[in-house]
Amino acid sequence: MKKRLKKLFFILLLVFCLRGLFHFFSRSLKKPQYITVSQGISLGKVENIQSYVDFLKKEGKEDPKAQYLYENKNKLPDKLLKLAAREKEARSFVVGYVTDDPAQAKRSKDFSIESPLIYYSQWDRDWGYRPFNGGIMATHGCGPTSIAMALKGLGVKVTPWDMAHYIEEKGYISDGYTSWEVFDGIQEDYPVQVESISIDNIPDYLNRGAYVVLSVRKGNFTDTSHMLVVAGVDEEGRLIINDPNSVRRSKLHWRLDRIRHEIKNAWAFYN
Repeated sequence: MKKRLKKLFFILLLVFCLRGLFHFFSRSLKKPQYITVSQGISLGKVENIQSYVDFLKKEGKEDPKAQYLYENKNKLPDKLLKLAAREKEARSFVVGYVTDDPAQAKRSKDFSIESPLIYYSQWDRDWGYRPFNGGIMATHGCGPTSIAMALKGLGVKVTPWDMAHYIEEKGYISDGYTSWEVFDGIQEDYPVQVESISIDNIPDYLNRGAYVVLSVRKGNFTDTSHMLVVAGVDEEGRLIINDPNSVRRSKLHWRLDRIRHEIKNAWAFYN
């Protein structure tokens, strides 16, 4: 009898231990990996990179973060050097990349963007270092970050990282960018309405409570291609734009005529 009880005890103990190991590895597999300088991932080349290096050197006279990044320029991918040069608010994020310390970076709420819509930054420390679309969210995640803002505004509980996972899982990737097909998928998979609209109708939809995601070409917001979200209009009829890749530009309001030629397409999100 004692031998039987002892054997049963060891069997139960083994089952308990195996369950613990199973849950540990399940969480480990699901936990997203952070990409920092130690992984040596390539984020692509940038033209005229020396001009951004020179600017960081100049900024370093007054900004210790810029000086640190200039001194460590050889450890940084071109796109993060460019980001640090162009966006002062992103320098803490880039320092975190070099030091392998994501806690150096800020969260989106730390940027104090005044907008009718929640503001998410691509380089939020909670998701900016995570891999997406051949790079990291900070450099490649404008699509999921903009879409997440629009969905959040309509009451859908989703983060930029949730949306990035959705986009990759569904294959909504094209030439290194978020594919426009994602908007058809969101219409089917989320409890919102998504409609491709004309540029002239953007103010009308905003005044009716919609949010508008824009795909833009080279211009005020990007040197290549970019996505951002229009959160509303101000009292002067200017667009309130949440640019996930720029705190600076998100604090400005924009005349539609000023950016009209840059807009490739627009999608209204509404309930």
